[in-house]
Amino acid sequence: MKEEERTQLRNARTGAAIESAAARLPKGWIVSIEIESESAWVSLSDEDGEDIETNSSKELSDEIDGAVEIAISRAFNGQRG
Repeated sequence: MKEEERTQLRNARTGAAIESAAARLPKGWIVSIEIESESAWVSLSDEDGEDIETNSSKELSDEIDGAVEIAISRAFNGQRG
């Protein structure tokens, strides 16, 4: 697979992860994508604005999906920050 094709696939996965997060994220929870030169990462906040630790991953789409799973798990179980 060519580098351009890998980039397009990675971008498509990231877009799909963002759309999925918007549909599945529990009310009041926030997933933020932080970007700086040559780097990006995901932050998660609960409904009280408390930062929640997430798992880092090589792929941004995996970080987004992981943050949503953490939010769903904690919201369902009534866990706070």
